[in-house]
Amino acid sequence: MNKLRIVLCALSIIGVLLAGCAAPAPERVEISLTEFGVKSSKTTFEAGKMYEFVISNDGVIEHELRIIPPADEGAMGGMGMPSDEMHDEALFLVDKERLQPGQVAIFEYTFPADEVGQPLEFACHLEGHYEGGMRQDISVVD
Repeated sequence: MNKLRIVLCALSIIGVLLAGCAAPAPERVEISLTEFGVKSSKTTFEAGKMYEFVISNDGVIEHELRIIPPADEGAMGGMGMPSDEMHDEALFLVDKERLQPGQVAIFEYTFPADEVGQPLEFACHLEGHYEGGMRQDISVVD
């Protein structure tokens, strides 16, 4: 009987210790895409912290979402940088195939420390969307 109590007590202690070692759950961030806007429940993010982004296409046409440095609207005839260059610049991209009207895409992302203080935004770079206002400034802090 004593051995059983000792084993049960040891298992309880191990369970408590393991529960304390679990990684914290990511912070949920809701993003709504419409014609032509981006609304986020949060715009300031901590470097090194995990976020769960829940992106809803609440519009009637397809959209995409990039985490990217702001585009220079005056360059390339008002279209910003070329698409392949924008793809390389994006920290993260949820493409239009995953964000058709009414769809919801979920992803987790941790901002790296080297993005602290850098200008960033959530943006849709489908033709005419960015110029129509589909962007939201965001910041990354320590």
